[in-house]
Amino acid sequence: MRAYWLCGTVAGLGLVACANQPQSGGTAAPPAAPPAVVVQAPPPPPPPAPPPPPPTLPHGEAVLTAANALFSKVDLDGVAPAANKRYTVVVDPLIDGVSRMQTRATQQIEQRIGQLVKASYPQFDIKPLSKAVLDQQPLVVIGTFTPINQQGKTEGLRDQYRFCLAMVDLKSGKLVSKTVARSRMELVDAAPLRFFADAPAWTQDAPAEGYVKTCQASKAGDPIQSAYLAGLVATSSVEEGIRHYNNARWKEAEAAFARAQATAAGKQLRVLSGLYLSQWRQGKRDASVKSLGQLLDYGIEQGKLAMMFAFARGSTVLPADAKPGNLRPDLAEELAKQAPPLPNQPGQTRGFKAVPAEEQKADAQRAESAPPTRGFKAVPADPVVTPPQQLWVEVLARRLAADKRCAEVQGHVSRNGPEEVNERISALRAEHVRRRLVSLQPELDQRLIAIGLGSRDNLVGTGKDDASDQLDRRVDFKLLPCSG
Repeated sequence: MRAYWLCGTVAGLGLVACANQPQSGGTAAPPAAPPAVVVQAPPPPPPPAPPPPPPTLPHGEAVLTAANALFSKVDLDGVAPAANKRYTVVVDPLIDGVSRMQTRATQQIEQRIGQLVKASYPQFDIKPLSKAVLDQQPLVVIGTFTPINQQGKTEGLRDQYRFCLAMVDLKSGKLVSKTVARSRMELVDAAPLRFFADAPAWTQDAPAEGYVKTCQASKAGDPIQSAYLAGLVATSSVEEGIRHYNNARWKEAEAAFARAQATAAGKQLRVLSGLYLSQWRQGKRDASVKSLGQLLDYGIEQGKLAMMFAFARGSTVLPADAKPGNLRPDLAEELAKQAPPLPNQPGQTRGFKAVPAEEQKADAQRAESAPPTRGFKAVPADPVVTPPQQLWVEVLARRLAADKRCAEVQGHVSRNGPEEVNERISALRAEHVRRRLVSLQPELDQRLIAIGLGSRDNLVGTGKDDASDQLDRRVDFKLLPCSG
């Protein structure tokens, strides 16, 4: 017979117990464990607010503030530089943080840094950049000088500059100091130095990107960007070549760029551009044409090549070259007149259209009767010269034809005046260049399309419309696979 416990009341204790279990061996089952109590973790604290941006100072004051902060905060593996020791320092020339060019402003900043260190930081011994000094694994100062807007971004209209100064230790492979400052824009001459102003083409490349990231995207204690370290192999020869070129020593410049090209990091924008420029200045036509082809091929390989065609302000036609015979102005003017009307919508493309047969025939006849690009003579030392833009067009046409891909020819102008006008001018310039290329290589007609982007893709963005923002008036070639 099964027995059951009867629910009982223990009145004296005020407790009520109830069991409804079968009797088994006279031993009651242990009471059930109480349910687990779940305790919610407190929410994580909110991230700390970003530090406020540095104040925008007058230019000279900003330079001294940034340089003082850089040299006073040097941390060599947790130890400040000893006052009784001498530390070798070289300056890898500062650059514009957007164009990657050396400018008059960056050159002046370097000079101010040198003066300050000599007067206030005697433990640091600044020496000229050379391979022999780099072999000693010194401290290296790098820096960018970047136009920004009120929000600190490189977009829209820019009205101030941001300094980034950093010091790297080649012995430890780390950043040992970094500082940031902001400068007002007035009275700053940001025109590029002669070497960069004369360059026919521009594209992003690894050494320059590594330089910028080492300064802008790193903090003290971080390792040096590998792309920057790899480029240092050629840096001393590259900078020697740039110095020679800026001082009209064309032969010495060519020799320095040739040494840089022979290094492991020799295939880079400044080297290829330097070889072309120094050979062109000496009147070495065949050598300069070969070097120009290598430079343009390098940009085409990157997928986007910017040509620095020098249009006169408001013009949509390339001006004549300095030497007779280097340009066909009759063809250029005629092609500009024949440019089709712009699309109604900004940025809208017209599609890949064939040039009419009679137009191609007329262009071919003019091309045959035009004088060839010979009589290539040495260019004088005068820094203001007209670049051989017809030669650029001829070599570019051949290199694009050999590549077999399609491309958007994108016109740009500086941020100046109504944007509707900017878009129209930029589109007409792009179409003018496209037609010039097609007149030389007819097969490009089905592979090139011209569009105008106005000022919406400005890189410098200051709207000065002078030498300092020449990159904003570039003509881009964006390489694309051909469809169909």
